[in-house]
Amino acid sequence: MIIKTLGLQNFRSWRAGHFRFSPQKTLLVGPNASGKTNLLEAIWVLAWQKSFRAKSWPQLIHWQADGAQIQAEVIAKTGPQRLGVSLWQKEGKLVKSYLVNGAPVKRRQFHHLAAVIFRPEDIRFVRGSPARRRRLFDRILAGTDWQYHRALARYQRALRQRNQLLLNNAPAGQFLFWEKELAIQAAILQKQRYRLVTFINHYWQTKAPTWLPKLRLRYQASVINLAQLQAQRLHDRQQGHTRFGPQRDDFALFDQEGDLALWASRGQQRLAVLGLKLALAAYLAEVNGEWPLILLDDIFSELDEDHQEYLRQFPWPGQTIWTATTAISDSWEKVVEIGARLEELGTRKKQKP
Repeated sequence: MIIKTLGLQNFRSWRAGHFRFSPQKTLLVGPNASGKTNLLEAIWVLAWQKSFRAKSWPQLIHWQADGAQIQAEVIAKTGPQRLGVSLWQKEGKLVKSYLVNGAPVKRRQFHHLAAVIFRPEDIRFVRGSPARRRRLFDRILAGTDWQYHRALARYQRALRQRNQLLLNNAPAGQFLFWEKELAIQAAILQKQRYRLVTFINHYWQTKAPTWLPKLRLRYQASVINLAQLQAQRLHDRQQGHTRFGPQRDDFALFDQEGDLALWASRGQQRLAVLGLKLALAAYLAEVNGEWPLILLDDIFSELDEDHQEYLRQFPWPGQTIWTATTAISDSWEKVVEIGARLEELGTRKKQKP
């Protein structure tokens, strides 16, 4: 899976721009706040139909415009495709449209590009909230498995309904339907989460690059069933919410020294999360039958010279796009010269073409 070109109009800081990428490694070099991460964000929108940092769609539109457009040429296993996403402010509402080869399609028909991203903020996966870790795995699983996507939506609906009944002190007879639904959908979610964790651990044991630490992911599932939900109902009433279930699941990263959240430095956490993203990319490759694109944003910061050199030999057979404030070293310049090329055809204020 390869993205050949990317065109932007009024997206974030870019008024207009057109970019061509190498099918292997492309390094985006520029000072901070020059728009490098915005390019990765546009690619992410094409891949996942959402932003990795915006809280609302209007934030993606240039502040001097009423709409934004993203266009790309990609090569997928189905052949060459032209993808487009348009955002427009119309009568106070945001209108989104998705195009494949010039024809409008529904969002669920727009999956022609797969991507995994590493960002500096991702080290919060190690020490951040369990909800952050659950969202990462939910995005991967819901984006590749329609059954998981449906089960997650049904579980969340049933959870809201049961919690409302708890708050309203509803009679016992009103709980049965929603508790059955919770138990059924929870089993589907946790089975798939366990399957993904098993894949990740196997990847680390057998295929991970040798310079990564020996990692292990522990799945801490909050298992529920119908009998448990009924038995815990009184205590849940007192708390005002459902205390057990997939919404309480957690995941912990370990290496030989123990739980990385308890002892690891920021550099060690960064390497561990990079290892996790590599494993997730390998999972997408297995599910989709083609290598996903890997986006690496400011990956060299907070790493020593040895690990920076390891990264320049990044072991990924698919396409990668990197960002950095400088070309890092002479050895990286050689990699760019022989394996990567960035051609900017658009215009960018205060930036050389």
